[in-house]
Amino acid sequence: MWNNIPDMKIVTPLKKTYFPILIALVAFFVKSFSPLRAYGSTLGQAITTLGFQPLDGAPVPFALRDLNGNTVKLEDQRGNWVFLVFWATWCQACKQKMPILESLHVAFQDENFKVLAISIDDKTSTFIQKYAKLQDLTYPILLDRKSDIAQKYQATSIPTTYLISPDQRIAGIARGVIKWDSEKMLSAIEDVLRFDHLPATADDKGFTLPDNLVPPVMAFIPPAEGFEVGEPNTLTIGISWNGSPDQFLIKVPKVKLPDDAIVVGKVSSSSSSADGQASLLYHFPLTFASPGEYLIGPVELAYQHRKGGQEQFTRLEAKTIRVAHQGGTSILIIILVIVGICTGSFFCFWWRRKKRRRGRRDHDHKGRARKQIELAYLNAKKLRVKGDLRQYGIEMVQLVHQISPSDQHAKTIEQLKFSNLLLSASELRPFEKEIEKYFQLQNSDQEEKA
Repeated sequence: MWNNIPDMKIVTPLKKTYFPILIALVAFFVKSFSPLRAYGSTLGQAITTLGFQPLDGAPVPFALRDLNGNTVKLEDQRGNWVFLVFWATWCQACKQKMPILESLHVAFQDENFKVLAISIDDKTSTFIQKYAKLQDLTYPILLDRKSDIAQKYQATSIPTTYLISPDQRIAGIARGVIKWDSEKMLSAIEDVLRFDHLPATADDKGFTLPDNLVPPVMAFIPPAEGFEVGEPNTLTIGISWNGSPDQFLIKVPKVKLPDDAIVVGKVSSSSSSADGQASLLYHFPLTFASPGEYLIGPVELAYQHRKGGQEQFTRLEAKTIRVAHQGGTSILIIILVIVGICTGSFFCFWWRRKKRRRGRRDHDHKGRARKQIELAYLNAKKLRVKGDLRQYGIEMVQLVHQISPSDQHAKTIEQLKFSNLLLSASELRPFEKEIEKYFQLQNSDQEEKA
């Protein structure tokens, strides 16, 4: 027994000697070969360095034509990191960004990296080809003339860039111009390309944007009484967003007008906020030379987040308005005076005055109803921009039901509210047309009364 004691003294020092060495070898192995060490701890840093707001959700699949008429699908880019860029030829910031993307396209053309630039121009492919040639752009440019895909990606302000991972996940979003061709940024892109997938999060809620990334929404707000020749008419451009009133620095919108027929007065503005939503109204006094139809727009808006970042742009497509002859109300008053003088009948005068008052009450009621519908329509448009297509569909059907109530509309609303049904674009279009028709009829009624 005592003879074993020296053996115990020999074994114990051996354990104390080799145990730290064993730990060191394991740590070296983990540091050298563990993917988590090599990649996982740096992916989020690299994405943030590149100026992306980290996201994790499934991208919206699409298939668009390129400038050569070939169909390009997002699914075809599986295995590559993709810079998915929404842009337009009229966007000033895009003119700075597109050459930067060309530098990345050339630098990483042999890597698992691709640039897909989606144009929201309503121009022909030939027009955009000339623009691309002038800018020496060689990466794929896809056409989204009706902005259908841009709406689904909430890319109503441009330039907007999404980072798509090789396993088809949205890894981040960046708005504005970022100098990705600097040495620091190129190194960050190399770090990102070392990954073959985006690590899964504990709770994937799909593709949603934080409120501070949802851009402002613009809308035309025509005067309730319509447009008339000669007198100043106020055209209002409404801008709304989620958040505080001082969240954005917003410039005066640029409205394209037929200068030879319209005189523009001094532009004024007003603002308001309620329930976490802010709005800014720009009022443009317009004087029309003659009656007829006028194309107003497009309207371009430049804005910048007060916390910093590059200037961004959004656009409101052109709208045709009708301008009626001047003085419809004045003529009616003159006629009433003449009739009163000619007849000399107190009864006739009293009857006409009563009728006029009743008409005014009806007009005021219709005016209030129209404003309520306009406000509800503007809120519905914001839901579409935010990507809440289900609630957008419900709001649109409710608006049509408010304009022309029917049992079928009420049934559709109940089905949408208490089920997971989602109206497709083709199913939504008739309701959108019905609302557009309502606004057109309202303007026509005002012109006829004039």
